[in-house]
Amino acid sequence: MNYAGLISSILSSLLILVNSILIAALGLVWSSFTFPLLNPEFAFPQILVNGQIPSLNPLYYNQSSSIYLQYSQIGMDFAVNMNYLILNYIISPAISIFIIISAFYYLWKKHFFMEEKRGFPINIFIGILLAYFSLIVSDLLFYLLRIIYTYFYCGLDIPWSGNPSPYPGISALEQWPFNFFLNNGIFQIIQENNLLELILLLTLFSVILAFTIVLVMRIVWIYFFIIFLPLFSIFLTFQGTYEIGKKMWLTFIDRSMEIIFMAPLLMLMGVIQDPLFWISIIIVSMIVPYVVTFSMSRMGYPTGYPLFPRFSILFRLKDEISDGIESLGAMVLF
Repeated sequence: MNYAGLISSILSSLLILVNSILIAALGLVWSSFTFPLLNPEFAFPQILVNGQIPSLNPLYYNQSSSIYLQYSQIGMDFAVNMNYLILNYIISPAISIFIIISAFYYLWKKHFFMEEKRGFPINIFIGILLAYFSLIVSDLLFYLLRIIYTYFYCGLDIPWSGNPSPYPGISALEQWPFNFFLNNGIFQIIQENNLLELILLLTLFSVILAFTIVLVMRIVWIYFFIIFLPLFSIFLTFQGTYEIGKKMWLTFIDRSMEIIFMAPLLMLMGVIQDPLFWISIIIVSMIVPYVVTFSMSRMGYPTGYPLFPRFSILFRLKDEISDGIESLGAMVLF
């Protein structure tokens, strides 16, 4: 009896079974978890509703939307309301007190030390303005980015042209793994090597899971920045914290645009039917946003140093606050 041939057949059958399970799991994860995260409504949830702070009442949402889109909008509404609370109950009183102190400080310096009026630093004006209008600026940014991303999602089709797009957009990828395996079976190019098939399937499955985590973390980071944008705007008013505020705003823009950098690459997955190409294109799409970045960090995320400045910076900040108070006081009084 040929035991070697029997063992080889059993192992081959087991590998085929495992590969079939992986293919089913791959299609399920993509269509049920990953693909919905690419929807423009999830990627760019509404920040303001008709220019107003949204209600936290869940009845506001479209019941026909998927659960992911509803959760994305609920998270954004919560972040926007937290932004509103921080602005009105922390930042606004602090700015009011700061202006009053600035006026008295300048009068004291003017009358007792006879110092000349100082110029008004433009960064103080920009910081206060951004703090009060951070939601409007963010809403405008999301509106423009949503339009750009929707073109990639729908296949670069101009909505008012009335003609079908000649390019398959990201929206055509919903059943992409199922369609490929249905038409081609298990990888035909390596059908005689089930072990290699298993390695490729495991790699593709792992890459898609990592890609899903990146998409979820992107929206979580956006919620964080939306909440604290008024505070980051105030950081722009003083030179000692200016780099922190600038980095936070640029990082927010990076995270918002991240999926737009991914979109052109993801569109290629529906054109080139090659599993090895899919693995490469997903990996590259996750790397590109961290290379093409507006923020000072190569990875686009805040690092520990700018969030926790050295003590020498804090001492310099004392003098900058003093200059800022005197300049603002001069502006208020004159």
